[in-house]
Amino acid sequence: NWQKKLDDMVQLQYASTLANVGQRSTYTLAIAEAEKITQERPQRVQAQTLVSHWKKEIQRLEDRPILVQAVRTATKGGKENLQAAIAQAGKVEQGRALRIEGQTYIAEWQDRIETIEDQPILTAATKLAEGGKLTEAIEQAKKVAEGRALHDDAQIAIKGWVAEIQTIEDRPILIRAENLAARG
Repeated sequence: NWQKKLDDMVQLQYASTLANVGQRSTYTLAIAEAEKITQERPQRVQAQTLVSHWKKEIQRLEDRPILVQAVRTATKGGKENLQAAIAQAGKVEQGRALRIEGQTYIAEWQDRIETIEDQPILTAATKLAEGGKLTEAIEQAKKVAEGRALHDDAQIAIKGWVAEIQTIEDRPILIRAENLAARG
């Protein structure tokens, strides 16, 4: 049993040395070497763990260029480039090692697109508010849909404008109350 364990360890050390080169072909050779350790062998679990790790490394090598290209495209800016970057990053398939990273980029770029689309709405609403047209500003800001990147900003602006309207509406009541208090 000790001899089998020693043989397995030598086999795995050889496979690990191949994998350490870090190329697709050497990972493939390392996987083939580790898979020679059969089910009944003492180091089978370690071999399976290494095989799984190396398969993920191959996926990273294959998918990294896809994400690098997507990031390059997104860096150019603009809605069209961001959409192209999203399509590129979407090529990293479910279950792949870099899928979560790709989905993180996609979410970030989708937010940027939404900002590009919705910023003019908020800017117009702000201009209306600055011109004293608070009700129109509120209606304009409500066009930023729930779940969009600037929705929270729109809601904060709306709350501020609603408070401003209430202050304006309440001012005559406060003045009357002050006058009554001054008389009494």
